[in-house]
Amino acid sequence: MSPAERANAVIDLEREEPLARDIEHLWNTGNYDRALELFPTLAPQEVGINWREPIPAPEADWGGAGRSLHPRLGAQGQARGR
Repeated sequence: MSPAERANAVIDLEREEPLARDIEHLWNTGNYDRALELFPTLAPQEVGINWREPIPAPEADWGGAGRSLHPRLGAQGQARGR
C-alpha cells in the first residue's frame, strides 16, 4: 500500500483477542510499521479494510449487458462473449 492508501485504510481484524485489538489500534492511529511487525503473530488472519474516503470503483465495460438476454441461450452466449 502506498502511504496515502495506508492513511486512508481502517482495518478490522476477525479475532477478538487483545493482541488483535492492539494491532488494529496501532494501524488505525498511523503506527503502520509497528502493526505490521506484530501482525504475523496472528497469522492466518482475515483483515477487513474500510476506507475513510471512499475509493471509486474503476469503470467497467459490461459488453452491452443492457440488452435483453434470452433466458437460456442469450445468457450463455453473453458469458462466452457472443
